[in-house]
Amino acid sequence: MISKKTKFSLITILLISLVLIFSEVTTADLSVQLIAEDNQMTATTLQFSTRDTSNENETPYLFKTQGLIYDGFDVESIRIKKDGYINFNYQIKANKTSGDDIFCNALQLKIMQNDKFIYNGKLLELDNSKFINDNGKDDWIFFLSLNNNDDQLKNKNCEFEFNFKTWRKNVDETGGFKDNIKVINFVSSGNW
Repeated sequence: MISKKTKFSLITILLISLVLIFSEVTTADLSVQLIAEDNQMTATTLQFSTRDTSNENETPYLFKTQGLIYDGFDVESIRIKKDGYINFNYQIKANKTSGDDIFCNALQLKIMQNDKFIYNGKLLELDNSKFINDNGKDDWIFFLSLNNNDDQLKNKNCEFEFNFKTWRKNVDETGGFKDNIKVINFVSSGNW
């Protein structure tokens, strides 16, 4: 027969054993160290800026045209400059932010690069993609015009942005390295 003292000791040992088995916490001092040699890690950046072509100062705006008349036009230029290390594709899109819908839709845009017109159409239909030049800068020349003499276009205004957005494999991709710059524009019509 087992004494009460022995029974108590066995039950206590059994309970402590169960607690230790089902407990996920331990005070064991074990450690493992793995050394991997000759590894390299490189950090890079994807960044670009919009700059004035005359002095390379950063510029957040392009057109500030007041009193545009029928058959009138304005010319502006901008430089897209790679400021990071990664080359990139980029898209330019025009987005209306405020103003008269009819006037904004009547504005025409031509874009020239490297002595060639790469876009000729309605301002708000602009959606063009390009790969940054090897030298890390692209110069864009914009011709904004009004070719409609309808009286309802007089004394109106249009505010819009040129949205420059980088992409790697797909224009609509999400995630990864990316940059986005908005260039502000304001155009008002005159009276003819």
